Amino acid sequence: MLTERPDTEKKDGSDLADRKGAQVSDLSERELETAIKKGLEAPYAKVLLRLLISVLLVTALGMFITGMMRYDELQRQKAVLEKDRDAIVAEIEELRYLIDCPIDYDYIVRVAREKLGLHLPDEIVYYNDYNDSK
Repeated sequence: MLTERPDTEKKDGSDLADRKGAQVSDLSERELETAIKKGLEAPYAKVLLRLLISVLLVTALGMFITGMMRYDELQRQKAVLEKDRDAIVAEIEELRYLIDCPIDYDYIVRVAREKLGLHLPDEIVYYNDYNDSK
């Protein structure tokens, strides 16, 4: 038949409390103070760790937002520069066309009239001051 063993195994957990009580009574005052400080420091360490993680997350979020703003600014600058580049490329193509076109009498006359303001000896040129006054 089964019989209970006295003090070897208690189902209510009181033997564990007895062992802890024995350990506490065996500690010196200095060890007890150190244990209490360690017990008090642990929650502060957790709070400090959470605070540090929060600060890091806020900093990372701020850096991300700043980076996105800078990225948008650079994209706008890129669009403006590409537009300027397209205008310059068009101007270069026009100048290449003028360089590559054959030089004939009509071309020389046209350049003399447009760029230099010259005219042929037998031409009569009329000047209008109406456009100059604006």
